[in-house]
Amino acid sequence: VARKVGVDLAFNSRKLDAKEKTMELTDGRGADVVIVAVASTDAVQSSLSLVRNGGKVCVFGDFRDVPQPNLNLDLKLILRDHIDLFGSWGCSTKNYRTALDLVTSGKVQVDEMITHRFPLARFGEALKVFLGKECMKVVLNP
Repeated sequence: VARKVGVDLAFNSRKLDAKEKTMELTDGRGADVVIVAVASTDAVQSSLSLVRNGGKVCVFGDFRDVPQPNLNLDLKLILRDHIDLFGSWGCSTKNYRTALDLVTSGKVQVDEMITHRFPLARFGEALKVFLGKECMKVVLNP
């Protein structure tokens, strides 16, 4: 789906080693920016091995309702390798305008992100697909 919506490079980290693939794609340098968009302390931990010296890791996820082990962070990585670790919660009005411009200009193909459509009368089935994580985006139509 990522390739269909315009992402230049994408891979499935369940099928390939994320660190190995990232280093291959960046000639051993590491990613400039890693965005952790899942509520997983394991993902945050592994993100530090993917980012280059002087790079940035953004944690963009909602950890409120997801039980997680504590994050054991090796601060030497952040200090020695000058990695910026920061979080983001929500979006500003400017972010929404930028996103809308990207969608309306066609630079981001959102139709490809919709994997399932259901009439409202089949809400239960749609919810089951959503909760089963068998989807990217579920749309309910009246």
